[in-house]
Amino acid sequence: MAGHAGAGDGRVAPARTQLNRPALAPHALALHRDRLFLVALAAGPLACLALTGLPGVALRPAWPAPAVVLYALLLYPLVEEWVFRGQLQPWLGVALPGGFGPLSWANLATSVVFAALHLLFHPPLWAAGVLLPSLVFGFFRDRHGRLTAPVLLHGVYNASYHVLLAG
Repeated sequence: MAGHAGAGDGRVAPARTQLNRPALAPHALALHRDRLFLVALAAGPLACLALTGLPGVALRPAWPAPAVVLYALLLYPLVEEWVFRGQLQPWLGVALPGGFGPLSWANLATSVVFAALHLLFHPPLWAAGVLLPSLVFGFFRDRHGRLTAPVLLHGVYNASYHVLLAG
């Protein structure tokens, strides 16, 4: 096995994602270099603006109250991403290897659970509306192998909602 990384020659095999693709190299973990991440980052505010075209959804820009900033923009993204993308998704990745296109089965299952649990506090349509963002958060968890991207995206998406729509 000469030339095979990790075959006793001192080289380390590259890390793999849940879809058995090479994880981004450590130097590439700088999120500002990931164009797909930057697109996803812009998608949150743009999606909120697009929602204003739906009946009953109006643009109401306002700065959220300090408690909303603390909980919705900081605490919830940290805790929810740690639970769902930090614990549940990797655990499911062992039980559900592979995926569908760019999404791992673990991400799909985690996102369904994430959306279902939002039914406890939100109307059904809004709870279902977190499915797509959840898939995006999980995609970047798989892509980068860490929680930085999902936590940042979650915070920006929550901020977009609370600043643009919930004012």
